[in-house]
Amino acid sequence: MEVGKIENTLLSLIKNEGTICLALLDSENINTKNSTIISKKAEKLGVKAILVGGSTAIDQIELDKIIKAIKKTVKIPIILFPSNVTGISPNADAILFSSLLNSENSYYIIQAQALGAILIKKYNLEAIPMAYLVIDHGGTIGYIGHA
Repeated sequence: MEVGKIENTLLSLIKNEGTICLALLDSENINTKNSTIISKKAEKLGVKAILVGGSTAIDQIELDKIIKAIKKTVKIPIILFPSNVTGISPNADAILFSSLLNSENSYYIIQAQALGAILIKKYNLEAIPMAYLVIDHGGTIGYIGHA
């Protein structure tokens, strides 16, 4: 599979700078106003992309509103960090196509990805592969993902 534009940009930045910072906004605990303020500050501080998502399922309409508001505010990519298929929005630039490798539930290892792949293709989102491991209890993601 070919590396996409966003992933290629991030890899180039890592090669040139050594490390980069991505900011994660938990869309469940933020509104559109706060998300734009935080995103502007993050971009000014040198963050290379904004991840939007969380550990639990959220309202897709609210997720879309947050992403649209952020995209109007910053020039850096908006990448989805979904906890489930409900965390997919056509308005993002890319999506972390993640697999929770140490889950006891195969849904979080491969089934959610299979279900989400249809929407990802339909929305023409760039899928960036990511393996995910929960260490220790893992908080909410450890509980939800059966890790």
